[in-house]
Order: sequence, then C-alpha cells, then structure tokens
Amino acid sequence: MATAQASVREVGGRQPKHDPWETRAVPLALVLLAVLLLQGLIFIGESSQTSDEAAHLAAGYSYLKTGDFRLNPEHPPLIKELAALPLLPLELSFPWGPLWEQSEEWNIGRIFVHENRLSNDTILLFGRLPVLLLSLTLGWFLFRWGRTLFGAPGALLGLSLYVLDPNVVAHSCLVTTDLGVTLFMFLAVYSLWSWSERPSPGRLALCGLMVGGAFASKFTSLWLLPILGALAAALLPLRVAVPLPPWSKGAGDGRAAFARRLAGLALAAFSVAVVAFLVVSLTYAGTGMGAYVVGLGRGLRHSGMGHMAYLNGQYSGHMAYLNGQYSVAGWWYYFLFAYVIKTPIGTLLIVAASLAAILRGPRLRLKDELFLWIPILAVVGITCLWRVNIGLRHLLPIYPFLYLAAGRIVPGGPPGPQRWR
Repeated sequence: MATAQASVREVGGRQPKHDPWETRAVPLALVLLAVLLLQGLIFIGESSQTSDEAAHLAAGYSYLKTGDFRLNPEHPPLIKELAALPLLPLELSFPWGPLWEQSEEWNIGRIFVHENRLSNDTILLFGRLPVLLLSLTLGWFLFRWGRTLFGAPGALLGLSLYVLDPNVVAHSCLVTTDLGVTLFMFLAVYSLWSWSERPSPGRLALCGLMVGGAFASKFTSLWLLPILGALAAALLPLRVAVPLPPWSKGAGDGRAAFARRLAGLALAAFSVAVVAFLVVSLTYAGTGMGAYVVGLGRGLRHSGMGHMAYLNGQYSGHMAYLNGQYSVAGWWYYFLFAYVIKTPIGTLLIVAASLAAILRGPRLRLKDELFLWIPILAVVGITCLWRVNIGLRHLLPIYPFLYLAAGRIVPGGPPGPQRWR
C-alpha cells in the first residue's frame, strides 16, 4: 500500500520538492513508539492489579492448558489467550479441583495470581506485556495510514496524540479486552480501505482476519457490523471499482452495472465472514461455537440491563454513577462526558481544530473521509444508547480514528487528485 509514494506523485508534470519530513518519518515514529513503550513499562511497574485482570489471566491460562472455556465466558478468548501465552513456560500452579468444577473465576484468579510460585508482580508483568505489544502495533498502523492520507507531518501528529494520551497508555498495560478489540476494529476498517484501493486476495483475506480478531476479542465487536456495512454501502454510489469475483487481483470497472458491483461486494462480505468465522473457531480450539454463543447471550443481556439485574423482585448489582448521581438506566451522554473530562485539554483542542477544519473543505476524497468518520459516528451513536455506563473503555475504538483524522490540520501532505475540495 502507498505510504511515502503518495507524497511524490507528480503535480502538473513536475515532481514536488524534497520533503525532509518524509525521510525522517519512520525514525521519528519509532521514537514515539519507544515513548509509549517506556510509559507502558513504568505504568506496569507501578500499577497494582485491577479487578478483571486476575480472572482474565487465569481464564486465558486455563484455555491454553485444557481447551475448556468455562471460565469468564462473557468475553471471547483471544486477548486472554495472548496475555497468558508468556506464562506457559513458567510452570505455574493452577487451582484445579472444586473451584474449577464450579467455575469460580474470581477465586481462581486470586489464587492463580497471588498465591503462586512466582510473585503477583511477575505474573502481571508477563501477562500485560502482550497487550502493550498490541498497542504498539496499533500505533504503527495508525502512522502508516496517516502517512498515506496526510503525509509524514500529519501522521506524526496523529501518532503523538495516540502515544501521549493517558487513557491509551493505561489501557495498553492492562490484561483487559478493550485495547485488543480497538486494534482489530481499526485494522479491519484499514484493511477494507486498502482492499478498496487495490483489490487483491491478500487484502481481502487480511480484512477477514482482522474482523475475526475483533470478534474473538470482545463482544462489542458486533459494532463492526453496522460500520463495515455502511462503508460497503458507500462504495456503491462512489462507483469504486469492485472486481468480480472480489478475491481476484486487480480492480474491476467502476463504471460496471450496479448489480455487478453489488454482487462483488456481497461476495467480498461472504469471504470476509468465512475467514472471520474460522479465526473465532480457532481461538476456541476448534471445539465449536457453543461457548461463544453462551458468552454473547450474557453480553447482550448485560448491555440491555446495564449493571443491574432484577432478581426476586429487587435490583441487584452495581448502579451507574456520574457526577454525584446514581442511575439504573445510565445516561445517554455518559461516555461523551467521560471523554471530555478524561482527555488532556491540548488533545481536545487539536481534535476540535480537526473538526473545524472540515468546514473549510475536506482535504481528502469523499471515500477517505467516510472511512475516517463512519466508525467514529457509529461508536458514539451506539454508546449513547449503551446502558453499561462504566469507565471510558467502550469509547476506546474511536481514539485511533480521531487521532488519525487530526492529521488534516497539518499543512502539506500528499498532493494530487485524491483531494476533493
């Protein structure tokens, strides 16, 4: 896919002047990622266990050891398996027996992390490092896509916002599923965009792998369905050249009949779904999708009721809290409020400037703008209806798209016909 090549396209038959930012882009990006790595290691060394981490680590360890998915079914296994993978060579003890038979994930997690042959700090360190690696991967691809759209300066601005955001740093260092699903949702959209630019079997398969990774990470990955559906629908009126069959190499004819392009997109969606299904099945050790269906049912009930459950004539569980108030149903603006008060003021100003810059005229093709903003609008809209009002983590998937879009405020960028102002 084009990166630096986009910045050297000819304009009016003349090559643009040499841009020193392009030659320094990769080294500067690696420096920024090193900053994220350093922050992450410091955070890991200074932060005690959060409530979910022990249960997630123990569950992931049990999946890898037994292929049994009875523990913590309310989250798919991929991120938990990745976090537990470095623990396998450490010869840790595991509380098999009555607790295992009763699926007591919280007690099992406590014993596994805090009463083992190694210290809890060591176990948490090995479990958190894979999540930090996922965050570094997300930062790299944010830079790659930003460099294609806005040039090196815009890409470095977006990456800077990402690696210096305290919410990103925190979620990059915890054995939870939020950073993982954010990575795979971002890469799913990016790979679909890449396939729409230059269709090939590899790019289409990559999109399926990323969608599967998202579905195997967290059940909120269901949000990808309206996002990818809206993006695919947008490709039709834009007359994007969709090949038929979609796994062939080379673009189709954008002037082809609507029915032919629709058939190409439908087959592409089917291909992505098949690959995604295989990925999810693999993370469940090929034992079938029963555990996934059980966990999905729990997740849907949880999202419908919030943190409260109505049992025996009374509510039980945790009520949502915001600004000194408690609520059973939550607030539609909860996550927007949380984003504003938990995001650095400088970052808010840059994001606001990027929103205001759109009013001056987009710097990109309409298709590129849609790939940036449809995921943001979809996640914000869904979270406004989401009744599980807890923390900021459900809004995390918008962060890489917001920071990618912020690159528009930097002057310059790739010249040529991709702008549609």
